[in-house]
Amino acid sequence: MLEGKLAVLRFQIKIKEELEHMASSSEVLHSTSNSVENGLVSDASPTVDANFANATREKAKELSSDLKSITQLYNEYAVPFKLWEVLLSLSGCMCGCACV
Repeated sequence: MLEGKLAVLRFQIKIKEELEHMASSSEVLHSTSNSVENGLVSDASPTVDANFANATREKAKELSSDLKSITQLYNEYAVPFKLWEVLLSLSGCMCGCACV
């Protein structure tokens, strides 16, 4: 039981780190696109970038509050944010161990 919770916690930390990285990357792209000159414009809307960064940051904060279930991590975090490596790892965990 404790080993399962520890495995879930590792996934939760990994997802949180990935989401924080995505939020930071989105903010960098947003600030870069705002400073582009010579008529070059980013394909993404600055509002969309900012909204994505905020939503991603909020989801990362949620992961700091309490331990989520493996199902919550999969359905509410890994799938919506297309965290493919984490999804593969979670799938293996759900099939091969007693994760909570």
